[in-house]
Amino acid sequence: MRLDSRKIKYINTTAIILAILFALVLASCSGRKAKLDRRNMIPEKELVKLLTDLCITDGLLTHPHVNKWFPVVDTMSTYYHVIEKHGYTKENLDKTLKFYFYRNPKKLIDIYDRILGILSEMDSQAEKAVLSEQILSENLWPGKYYYPFPDVHGDDQANFDILLNRQGTYTLTFTATLYPDDQSENPALIAWTYLTDASGNEVRTYFKPVKYLKDGLPHDYSTMVTVTTVTNIHFAGNLFAIENNPGTGEKHCIIESVKIGYLYSIL
Repeated sequence: MRLDSRKIKYINTTAIILAILFALVLASCSGRKAKLDRRNMIPEKELVKLLTDLCITDGLLTHPHVNKWFPVVDTMSTYYHVIEKHGYTKENLDKTLKFYFYRNPKKLIDIYDRILGILSEMDSQAEKAVLSEQILSENLWPGKYYYPFPDVHGDDQANFDILLNRQGTYTLTFTATLYPDDQSENPALIAWTYLTDASGNEVRTYFKPVKYLKDGLPHDYSTMVTVTTVTNIHFAGNLFAIENNPGTGEKHCIIESVKIGYLYSIL
């Protein structure tokens, strides 16, 4: 089961407090008058790791999908298993938290803040992972993956016209290799967005051309499109637009790994 940002959202301040209170309640069974010393205590660094895992466990146990998969879960046994997985016992955790609670509560607050920082970083990384996964899983490019120029099949066209039907930001990425013997004049990506007005005419907004380096090496290129309305905006253009007339100069270029991904919503 992958831990993504939606699951981590359940791991919050309340979860940390519950995890600590859970251990303190267990500790109370030993009696408040018991001698508090450092023997058999969990080292601070290990304590942070253990409590962090307890918080994650608490968050997962409250997640509806986990409850659906495991309708009957012995919550206490699950907590004990987490503690033992770190190489400690319930008694070790009881004693450690009692010591900080009664002798050094400021340190316990500091530990609490560090756990919050760890969980926040996990949340951030998970959101980035989900975003990357979304980009990889959604390729809106309707054309080919690979465009050689000249094309042995006689098709030297790399035109595109894509309907962008969601508000947000899109990115077009690809790799182009333009060889030194290419005779095309100023080859570049030419792109624009357009709407069709009431009279049926296209109202275009052009992007700055993306010109290619002619050194025989592959280079990555990209351009971004932001859609602020949902009025059927089209993103169109040509991956290999040239200024001279087609056929007047020998082409020698490869365009590949073409992808259009939906990055994020602006709402």
